[in-house]
Amino acid sequence: MWIDKFIQYLRIEKNYSPHTVISYLNDLTQFEHFIIEKCGVFDPVQIDADLIRIWIAQLMEANLTARTANRKLSAVKSFYTYLKKKSVVAHNPAEMITGPKVNKKLPVFVKNAD
Repeated sequence: MWIDKFIQYLRIEKNYSPHTVISYLNDLTQFEHFIIEKCGVFDPVQIDADLIRIWIAQLMEANLTARTANRKLSAVKSFYTYLKKKSVVAHNPAEMITGPKVNKKLPVFVKNAD
């Protein structure tokens, strides 16, 4: 229910592109399925930071890139910011969670032809 309202908020009030909205929906649906698997029910009020950290760790164990895991974490953070704004939750459990470190690519040097 709250995910649907959040997606509608992104579409209508924030005017996000359809591609962005679909990405948010996919990420939050995946998060919802994880929570249901662990807790039996998806209740955003009952979710804590530890559970979100476990989800991120599971994503990394499934060989997702750090960038992808961070995008998914960002979707959850935005979702909880929305829920806090709507007074559904008192605090954002994802707020202080830092995602996995993204490896920076080394620069490629081109040698001058003498």
